Amino acid sequence: FFLLAGCKLCAISRSLQGFCLSKIKVCQCCSIFRLGIIEQLLKQEKKVIAGVYFMEYTVKKEGQEIGKKVLPLLYRRQDQDTFVQLTERDVALETVLLVDMTGLGCILIHRDVLEKIEFRFEEDKILFDDWFFCQDLKKEGIPLFADTRVKCKHLMREMDWNNIKK
Repeated sequence: FFLLAGCKLCAISRSLQGFCLSKIKVCQCCSIFRLGIIEQLLKQEKKVIAGVYFMEYTVKKEGQEIGKKVLPLLYRRQDQDTFVQLTERDVALETVLLVDMTGLGCILIHRDVLEKIEFRFEEDKILFDDWFFCQDLKKEGIPLFADTRVKCKHLMREMDWNNIKK
């Protein structure tokens, strides 16, 4: 398994007791989560399963900022070209949801999946690696799940996306 999560290995070592560390790789990223989420995600026995984290969005009307809105970084496909972002209400119940796209801030990915799909981005598109990863899952017929019991804090605020390199 590969776990992308915003933590240091020492901070989660208590969660890893009883699991084979050679099967779990941890990458520091941009989320904070509570101890025990690795067990929670593993318990679901899914090839790819994400925790839920939220982003703050600026709400504008006629070009003027009128407030802020906090939404989970989870999407379902409405049709071939349209994704609909889930709401707080959608993730309020503690369950496992089938989704079409999520950020990679907290995600458990089975090694078999990583052998089929490579993380990538395309410089000529204003999209991110998480979007490409989720699209590649769909192409491979691999379902993507989100466990709404696993809620994380997203640390990402501002970033210069133009300097991302492979």
